[in-house]
Amino acid sequence: MSTDDATGRTPKRQRTEDPRSASAATRHQEHWYRDGSIVLHVQDMLFRVHQTTLEKLSEVFKDLFSVPQPLDDERIDGCPAVRLEGDHGVDWVHLLDAIYDPLHFDELASQRLEVHFVRLSSILRLSTKYRIISFRRKAIAIFSKNFQSGDTYIPDEQREASIDDACAMIDLARSTNALTLLPFAFVSLTWYRRQEPIDDAPISDHDKLVVFRGMLRLLFARNDDMFPFAYSFDSPDGCSRSNSCVTVIGDFFTRRFRTSPHSSFFFASDKFPYKFSEPICEACLNHIRAVFRDGRQKTWERLPAIFDLGKDWDEIRRIEAYDSTP
Repeated sequence: MSTDDATGRTPKRQRTEDPRSASAATRHQEHWYRDGSIVLHVQDMLFRVHQTTLEKLSEVFKDLFSVPQPLDDERIDGCPAVRLEGDHGVDWVHLLDAIYDPLHFDELASQRLEVHFVRLSSILRLSTKYRIISFRRKAIAIFSKNFQSGDTYIPDEQREASIDDACAMIDLARSTNALTLLPFAFVSLTWYRRQEPIDDAPISDHDKLVVFRGMLRLLFARNDDMFPFAYSFDSPDGCSRSNSCVTVIGDFFTRRFRTSPHSSFFFASDKFPYKFSEPICEACLNHIRAVFRDGRQKTWERLPAIFDLGKDWDEIRRIEAYDSTP
């Protein structure tokens, strides 16, 4: 039997046209269980696993196994064989690791992104395709530790993602409808624009346009919300240097924006550990810090719209939940 690769939703069992292909495939050393009741044939790998386990976890397999199958279907070691067209054997190794090891997700969550990215990507792809809802939710939750998706931006959790990680996440999240992982990936690419152009980045032309449009919108957010004091600064109550602070702050940020015209400074430190040409008073320093933090939070809340993903975070969560609810 095989899955419908176009939809991943309504697989139908079909008779194997070349019976020799199964004999040429390799039985996976770990995921070949003697008491398994069904054999999964994925590329050149064979996995003997438990049909009831797949039925409990996956809505797709539950529906598949509820349909009576022809008596002359292919069998291996007395077990019905399911050929999963379009899947990759290595992806199934990672998914079965998670199915048969109850602590597997804890292990992935404790690892750095570069260590678990490939394995967790496999789990997210297959759990989305076969509607293994609990695994999909766990995978997205672990990825969100590196690609923030909460209502409030937390600057101390991590800096921007690298170009390679951001591009890989954009490709993965697009293909699995994990939309909440996209805003952080996109805003990370806009941060790198001044140093490393993304023209040759391994993302689609459409997503490159999304990055460029988002970059322009972030520049408006930089000027209007995060750093408005760079262009018009009124000293707060308690300023001890008045005109001196106004001049120093305006001159400093004007120079910064001139030397980095494409950067939104979204990931700038809210501690403002910058060396001004002259000291500014504590009241003014605290004021511009607060304005920047509030402006960045406002910008964070608008990121889904800035990158054409949805009007706000709630909307993209609802879209993502289509594949995350029974």
